[in-house]
Amino acid sequence: MTGTACLDKIPQTERESLETYAALIEAAGKPWPVRIDAVASVRLRPDLRQGGGFWPDASLAPQANAVAQGLALLRSAGVVVAVKRYQLEHSDHRPKRLDDLVPAYLKSIPIDPFSGRPLLFVPEEGGYVVQRRAESA
Repeated sequence: MTGTACLDKIPQTERESLETYAALIEAAGKPWPVRIDAVASVRLRPDLRQGGGFWPDASLAPQANAVAQGLALLRSAGVVVAVKRYQLEHSDHRPKRLDDLVPAYLKSIPIDPFSGRPLLFVPEEGGYVVQRRAESA
């Protein structure tokens, strides 16, 4: 029996739930930042919330953004650790740019999940800033 034939035997509400889950799985496999909009675009029908599926609200946009924010924070923290390791091996000097950390301290320059571009590293007097790129950048 083929997958399509199996789906024909499932009640409509359950089939719609499975189709929504499949759409979410596909959206979650897309690269950042496309993933945020792809997950947010999957509409969760309120009438399916009663059908036994897990439907937190009508959209997963807030959750997709929260995951992206957490990922940006973790990637920024990785830069902070890499900079400290660099300083320990370079007489407390800071790197001038993120490229100075690759590949010895970072495998690659971390990507901002919101813009899909490298995080910004801005040396400042007495320190540095790691930040996301402006979304329009």
